Amino acid sequence: MVSPAPEAPPEPLDLTKLAGARLRAAGMQPFLAMALYAMSPVPDQKRETFAVDERWRLYVNPGKLREWTVPQVAGVLLHEVGHLVRDHAGRARAALVRTEPAARRWNVAADAEINDDLVDA
Repeated sequence: MVSPAPEAPPEPLDLTKLAGARLRAAGMQPFLAMALYAMSPVPDQKRETFAVDERWRLYVNPGKLREWTVPQVAGVLLHEVGHLVRDHAGRARAALVRTEPAARRWNVAADAEINDDLVDA
């Protein structure tokens, strides 16, 4: 019996780049500085980009972090922290968003709410 090939080791996060992006994001919107630094980064190669959860974990795709510039990562961090400070997960729970299709629609609406503010800023 042939054993499966071992998985490649996960790509580490570029913590220096992430720190630079947090600093830039905090400079752009200083009122969000504490929130930006409260997120705990978690490498996650399975996600397409970045995401957050209610426990303030910031899931970071290491490849995207490597690919994007510091200003681009700063914008993504501001977007993700927007989900947290607006309590989108708690509000979804209160609105009884329970199915996967409803959750996708909720996330699209939440993204639109955040992104229009980021464009204005």
